[in-house]
Order: sequence, then structure tokens, then C-alpha cells
Amino acid sequence: MSDDDIIEKFYVDKRNAKMVTNSIILNHFKKMILLKNSGDLTNELQANIGFVYLLIGKKGIGKTILLKYFNKNCLENNNKSNQKKIFCIYLDLKNKKTDNTYLSNIPQSIIETIYDYIESDKTGMSYFLYKAEYIRKLHERFNSYSDDELTRLFFDKKALAIKYFFKYLNLQGTELVLIIDNIDDYSPKNIKKMIDYSLELKKDFKAKCIIAVRDYWTPTNLEIEDSNICALHLSEPNIREILLARLKKIHELNPTGKLKIVSYDGKDIHLSKQDVIDIFGIILDDLINKQGGIYRTILRLSNYDLREFLRLFYHFFHSPYLFSRPNFIEPLCKKIKEIDKDFYLDSKRNVRFFDFMECFLAPHSLCFDKDDSIIFNLFFHKYNYVDEGFNYKNTLIFYRILCIVPQSPSIISKDLIFLKLKSIGYSNDAAIVSAIGTLLNKNLLESPDGRCYEKANDLNLSAKGEIYKNILSKLFVYILFINDHVPMPKRYRENIHAKFGNEDIPLIRGDLEVKFSSVSKFITFILEEERNERENCPDESKQLLKEIIGDKALSTRIESDFNVTRDKMLKSKPRPDSIKFKKLCFPIEK
Repeated sequence: MSDDDIIEKFYVDKRNAKMVTNSIILNHFKKMILLKNSGDLTNELQANIGFVYLLIGKKGIGKTILLKYFNKNCLENNNKSNQKKIFCIYLDLKNKKTDNTYLSNIPQSIIETIYDYIESDKTGMSYFLYKAEYIRKLHERFNSYSDDELTRLFFDKKALAIKYFFKYLNLQGTELVLIIDNIDDYSPKNIKKMIDYSLELKKDFKAKCIIAVRDYWTPTNLEIEDSNICALHLSEPNIREILLARLKKIHELNPTGKLKIVSYDGKDIHLSKQDVIDIFGIILDDLINKQGGIYRTILRLSNYDLREFLRLFYHFFHSPYLFSRPNFIEPLCKKIKEIDKDFYLDSKRNVRFFDFMECFLAPHSLCFDKDDSIIFNLFFHKYNYVDEGFNYKNTLIFYRILCIVPQSPSIISKDLIFLKLKSIGYSNDAAIVSAIGTLLNKNLLESPDGRCYEKANDLNLSAKGEIYKNILSKLFVYILFINDHVPMPKRYRENIHAKFGNEDIPLIRGDLEVKFSSVSKFITFILEEERNERENCPDESKQLLKEIIGDKALSTRIESDFNVTRDKMLKSKPRPDSIKFKKLCFPIEK
């Protein structure tokens, strides 16, 4: 959906008012006046009073949404005759991070970007850049110029044009606001230059500047000590409210009609769309209020990126496996019981992270769509080793990198990762570059220098990377879904249709024994890959390899989880065949 749709319908914020939250920050930006004792902001904010604001938050936490919403408020404010006018300039610099010409002279580049923004303005402000009769309003000195001389002067000297335009706004009593967004992956040197230029705008034109940066670019990390800089840290919004607002949209689209959702013993159970939305709401309440550990794990799996988190739940609600999850079955059965007093189904089982992972994986994996899956395949390195084919270097390289890289706040240099990998047998430089670059791009690794390999110097394991390394790499359901897309000999494979089945709604979910066999064979394959790794490791580096591997080999970790999971699944009661669930026949809007 577009940002406008999200802003209007889904961005709900009801956070703790004692924190520096989106709602408080937004109100502060809308007022654009800092009151020391207003009670709106924390002591930290009051201690860092200034007019250049660093809006700090994790990737996907809502920085851009908040700033676009603020920009929208500025436009609405200008339509009110009794309000002070605000001229807001919103610069999205996402596509400039690899432009060396742009980065080589930040002040001039920003001036040119501001010039382009004003030139594209639809309110008539652009006339002050290229229409002589408007340019003459900026200063009496321009009365002596001809029309052609004026327009050529402002086109050739854009800094001069911006200077006089901003001074004109000051004289008119118009509030000047500059927003700089999407510079998360810029170097600290360039971010500092942007802050310095913003401070100049504050000094020369009383401009209020807001710069959105990732959580690692705090004034402390940037080594900035300036009383004119104010750091505002975004907190996590109320995700339950956001998700419920999205579910409510279903009812608004088509509030009428019933769904025949369950058939059993010759009976049909019809539920309204609102019934289904209520059931989804119960799932969310249970997850957030009772299953806190699972909820936080899912949030870490998305690396705290709310857009990715919402995509996970979009897949969850669309998964064919949703119909067999205990957190769906229990409220559904309760609703059916209200309709049919004689209905009974013993479906009690504790909810596990396993249930959510299977739903997250299923929509794409069941279609064998590895490229579009939102879950990363940790054992599929696409790099092609010439004349070698696929081997352990492809299978284990991602996992080994995750084993080498420390968790935040500790860091390791890219060069040291290279040195360790090469010393234990990963000799192909291009393959290492490819693997590290992929992990950065997928956010399993983080770097304060940026997401692209060329810019990254120091690396750490992200929250998402920690989940993949310590949880998913051994999780039965993860291995079950991704191992069909791992390059390995046919003797380690099972028939994928026998494994997953081909039902429209796979409640039977294929042959359980084939699933067990598939994971068991994959464990044997990983065991073989680890043996190859040890044999190809030079003798002088075998101790380093042991240190990287840790207490347990990967194959041992997978096998331990597999044995526990298999025993639990074999002991669980199968669902009665007489109950059949029908597909939901309405869309959940993306």
C-alpha cells in the first residue's frame, strides 16, 4: 500500500506518554516551539534544546512515516488562513548514497536538491526561481537586472537563489522547515556534513531542520557536542493497534455476507467477516499479552523493521497452515460452540514459535518459490564456483560468517572476517564478498557504515542474524521448508509432493514420515559438509575452526531439535477427519 494509505488508515500510535514517542514528537514538530516546562518531553530532550533535530530510530520503526505525516500536516496548515505559514522542504536522499559526485560536496549538493524541490513545488513558490517578476520581490538589488539576466543568474548561482528565497520567507514570517530523510547508510563523515549545513541554515535563516538517522547514529557515536542539536529517539509503536486497524479494513471493504467456513457431521457453520476478524484479534491479543517470548522473537526476526513485521503477519493470515494452528483453532471452536451447543473438539495444545514459522514459510515455499520467500535460505549461497560446482563452500559459508561476527554492540572488521574464512579454507575472495554482501542486504549483518558491501567496514550480528544463527539454523520446520532449495545430491532428497501433499488446504500436510526422512537426510548432508570443511581446513587453522564452530557442530544441533520435535509430533492427536475447513473467500488487504 502507498504511504498515504498507511498514514491515513493504519499508522496508529498509543504509546507511553512518559517516553519520547511518535505522538509527542509529532506534536512538538507541529508546534515547532520548544517549551522547557511544557511536560511534553523527557529530561533528555530538555537537556538538548536546539533547532536541528536528529530523529533517531531503528530501520522500519516509522521515521519516514512520521516525517511524511508531518509534511502533510504542514501542507494542511498552510490552507488555514489564521495559521502561520510553514514552508516545508522534504528531501529523500535514498538514491544519492552511491553518487560520489553528490557526496564529494555535500553543502552544494543539498543546495541543488533544495533548488530542485522548490522548482517542482506546486504552490507557486517555484516562480521565485525562474520568473523575473517574482525574483525582483526577493530584493531591490534585482530591479536593475533585465528579465533574461535575472533568470540566468538564478539558474547559474543556485546557492544565491536559495539564500534570497529563504531570506524572503523570513521577512514574510513564514516558518522554514528542512527534512532530510533516508540517509541511514551514509558514512558518519557525510552525515556530519549534513548536520553542519543544517546548523548553518538554522543560524542564517532560522530554519528548523529534522534529520532522520538510524539508531547507531547518535550524537555520541557521531562524536558531536553541540547545544544546537536535539536527539529524539523513536520508540516501538503499538503494533497490536496497527494490525487491528488493518483487519478492520476488511470489514469496511465489504461488511455484508456470511462465510461457510466449517462442515462436520452433515452440518455447515457460517461465520460473518466480523467473526473472522474478531478471531484474528484474539490471536493478536494472545500473542502480544500471553506469548511475549514468541512475540519478541518474531519482532527480532524482522530486525525490528515494522514493514517486514507486518509482511510476516500478512503471510501468517494467508497461510494454508493457519487452519491447523492451535491459536486459530481454539477461538474458532469457541465461536462455533456459540452457534452449535453440541459441538466439541479437543484441540488444546500450547502455541509455539514453530506454528508461526510454518505459516510464515508456507505461502511461498508450498509454491516452491524460493526467490520471493520472505524467509532467507541460510544454506543456499548462489555464488557459482567455476569448475567446482556446489560444495560445502556454498552450503556453510553464510552460517560460518554468522558464527564469526559478534552480536551488537561488539563489532568485527570486514578484513578480519576475510582472514578467518580464508585461513579455514574458504579461499575464493569473490565468494566471500558475495556472501557478506548478501547477509548485509538481507539485514542478518549490520554495519554503521551502510548496508552495501563496498561501504561496510565494521560489522556486527543483527537481531535478525542472531535468530537465524541460534534458532532457525536448527529449527525443524525451517529445515523442512528450505532444504528442498539447497544444492545437494539426489540421495539426500525426498519427493516434494509426497512431503507436502497437494491439498488446497493441507490439513493432512503430506506424509509425516517423508517429512521426518527429509530432515534426517539433510542432517546427514550437513554432517558430510562439515566433514569436507574439516578436511579442507589447513592443519594450522584447525583450532580456529573449532573455536568458530563452538561446543556443538551444526548437524548435532539440528539433530537434537529434530529428535525433540519428532517425538512431540508423534505424540500429538490427529484431527478428526469429519471436520473440514473451507478456504476464507475474502481478501485481506496488503
